Order: sequence, then C-alpha cells, then structure tokens
Amino acid sequence: MKSFEDLMGHEKGQREVVILKRWNFGDKEIDDIGEREEKLLVHLLRIRYKEILDESKGKDKKDVNQQRLDI
Repeated sequence: MKSFEDLMGHEKGQREVVILKRWNFGDKEIDDIGEREEKLLVHLLRIRYKEILDESKGKDKKDVNQQRLDI
C-alpha cells in the first residue's frame, strides 16, 4: 500500500488498493484472505501499479511534447 500512496497520494492510493481488493474478493476481510489469495492480490496490485505508473509517464510525455509545441 505504501507504493500506491507514494505514487498517487495517501487517499487515492489507499482507495485504489481497497477497490482492487473488493473487486476480486468482495467483502472478505484482509485477515480472512488465505495465502494463495494473498499472492493473487499482490500480483494484481503489481499489475495495477505498473498501469498507473505507465499512465502517469504517458501524461508527462504529452505535457513535454505540448510545451515544445507551444515554444
């Protein structure tokens, strides 16, 4: 969760983790998730983290390209 908080900020990062957990495990508590489900959750979080990171890098590139066009 710390990685998501660093990437997106505290509130958005926690929200992203909770939403991903709910989509895949419903209202099951974190403490009730088994070892296999925990590994799946970590895998899904890594995929989502990479997607968000790629999106933010894409936006940065667009911003730089737009600045070059403005000059």
